[in-house]
Amino acid sequence: MLVNLKEMLLRAEAGHYGVGCFNTPNLETIQAVIAAAEEENLPVILAHAQSMDPPAVLEEIAPAMLDSARRASVPVCVHLDHGKDRDYVERAMELGFSSVMFDVSEKSFEENADQIQKLCRIAHARQITVEAELGILTAASAGPDGDAALPPGTASSPYTDPLQAAEFARLTDVDALTVCFGTAHGQYTAPPRLDIERVRRIRQCLKARCRIVMHGASGVDDDQIRAAIKAGVSKINYYSGISRGCSQYIYSQLKSCGGNMHWHTVHRQAMQFMKRHVQEKIRLFAGRETLSYIDSPL
Repeated sequence: MLVNLKEMLLRAEAGHYGVGCFNTPNLETIQAVIAAAEEENLPVILAHAQSMDPPAVLEEIAPAMLDSARRASVPVCVHLDHGKDRDYVERAMELGFSSVMFDVSEKSFEENADQIQKLCRIAHARQITVEAELGILTAASAGPDGDAALPPGTASSPYTDPLQAAEFARLTDVDALTVCFGTAHGQYTAPPRLDIERVRRIRQCLKARCRIVMHGASGVDDDQIRAAIKAGVSKINYYSGISRGCSQYIYSQLKSCGGNMHWHTVHRQAMQFMKRHVQEKIRLFAGRETLSYIDSPL
């Protein structure tokens, strides 16, 4: 069933669990995420990032995402991830996305708030939820391995200020807010150390205005993810771990058979791997006992 983000995250916060958000740039990934959520009977978020267009063209991938969400037996939100251009965000809304992220976090606080407030006014009239970002979530990978996010307290720290977060939510009426507390996009060279106390303070300052989002969960250890959820995170974005893990798994399978594998078999094995990986993560986010699906035979 297709739902918007606000409804889903209000339930998550009340239940003290997190909902996984996974980028789905092709049909196999969509099928894997939906199958994992249905098997675990847990809600999930299908996301399309503007940075993945092309090769995943918005107008081509959206119908598959929306159809899969509507036919699913569990609540599914179809979400635009890191929409950078207002025109692109509006295209996603026109296509039927139930939630959009408009990321203008590189702008000043005032301009970020102004642009988000204007979009919220339009989106909310159509029952579409809006996510924004406050602070700068750095890229962990400038190269193949990359560097971890800047530590809190440095002069160039991009970390979200709790009082600013509360003011931003008041000004914009945004539904979900990505906050920066030590995670980064991409792959870490060393395990990040998250500022969990910052999340707790942000949650207290926001009160009931909006939900907290964590991006860059790939590579963060389970205990820190659990602590972030306990401190107030309701939505967890996770993609790099699935993407890289699946590529490595398929490489090993092709290598073991000398490349003698049909293309449709490659797709099926990729989907099976991703499904098990997603199952592991959504169980973790939901607070269930984590199973070691990733290393188990398919």
